[in-house]
Amino acid sequence: MSSTNSLSVVRQAYSINSALFLAGTSAAQGSVFVAGMVLANILGHVGYGDYMLTYTTVVTLSQMAQLGIGYMISRYLAEYRHSAPERARSLLSTLYKVALGLGGSATLFLLMGADVVARDSFLRPELGGSIRFASFAVWFAAVNGFLLGALAGLQRYQHIALSLAVGGISYLALTTLLAAWSGQTGAIAGFVAAQGIQNLALTFSVVDVLRKHHVPINPSDRKANAALVVRFGIPGALSGFTALPALWLGNMLMARQPTGSHDVAVYNAAYSVAALVLFLPNVLNSVGMTLLNTYRGLGDRDSYRRLFLMNLAFTLAVTLLGIVAVGTLGHAILSLYGPEFALGYPVLVVLVAAVLPEALTISMNQVIQSKEKMWAALIGVNIPRDMLIATTCLILIPDYGAMGMAYAYLAGRLLAACTTTALTWRLGLRL
Repeated sequence: MSSTNSLSVVRQAYSINSALFLAGTSAAQGSVFVAGMVLANILGHVGYGDYMLTYTTVVTLSQMAQLGIGYMISRYLAEYRHSAPERARSLLSTLYKVALGLGGSATLFLLMGADVVARDSFLRPELGGSIRFASFAVWFAAVNGFLLGALAGLQRYQHIALSLAVGGISYLALTTLLAAWSGQTGAIAGFVAAQGIQNLALTFSVVDVLRKHHVPINPSDRKANAALVVRFGIPGALSGFTALPALWLGNMLMARQPTGSHDVAVYNAAYSVAALVLFLPNVLNSVGMTLLNTYRGLGDRDSYRRLFLMNLAFTLAVTLLGIVAVGTLGHAILSLYGPEFALGYPVLVVLVAAVLPEALTISMNQVIQSKEKMWAALIGVNIPRDMLIATTCLILIPDYGAMGMAYAYLAGRLLAACTTTALTWRLGLRL
């Protein structure tokens, strides 16, 4: 295949898959974003802050419970589905069982420890019942992460788009309607139900893909799969065990301050708006990651290199455009959450400043994960970043509240961008 034709194929695959994934994530993330604004107006800033404490606890624990399995299955299915299909099927079987077990264990853990988290971590004993009720969403969310990873690895982005749209629209409809009927309890019930609906949609999608393409689930090749877990899964899991608690620590410290619920509400609203900038870069890099590993599995050096450079250029371009747009419109967007939230614009400015180094880190990380240098990333990038975030939170939040949390986030992302770029440069783009 000529160089021109090769580049054309790379661009076509990248564009089509990105468009499909964009459609699904737009429906999902757009629904969550709109739901946040509606819930803030229904519950008020204090009620919304308490809801976000419960929500972030569930999301943090469910992502930790995944142990990076969704990312791992996506990465290796993309590489092995053509070059070693038997190995891909074996890994799919093994990790699905692991995901089910981990999700169930995490749910039981939060179910039993809800009162301890509410009383001792947040100093909000009244939230114990809400956290206990919300714990049922942990299992759904943990398994959903695996199922999404499987579909991405198989490059079935049309199924991902449909499943994400179903889940997002369900979240918007159920949380807002039930919150209007029963306040914070109703919002949490809607959250749990929406996770369950998305789990059904994803399960049906995965089963449909495997059936149509005659992909049987083979018995596990324990030795080969164990090697992958040690090389990729364990450091990926440990990265989650440092990153997520560092951010959750910030929410916990804010909750313990005299204006805790207000600070939690303002920070999370500002974070949701800043995250809009990363929406398209995340889509591009999710697609880029699976294609990059597909080309690695095929040994296509030229397509691997071209895709990485194209993805990096697109990511930085759309991120800069997003920063300008959100920086300009951010105050007006925050006002949609309620009058109190407009005061969080300075927090938003700091968080938006963290977006560019975060986008750079995400793109550079594609090379690190494709070359299975996860231990190097854990030790050289993730642990220093998360230690800096946690330490800065401990120092700044007691005096600066939500702004202190934003500065901690910015410091961590700047450090991660520097260390990730250095590691990627050392690894290079050779297969």
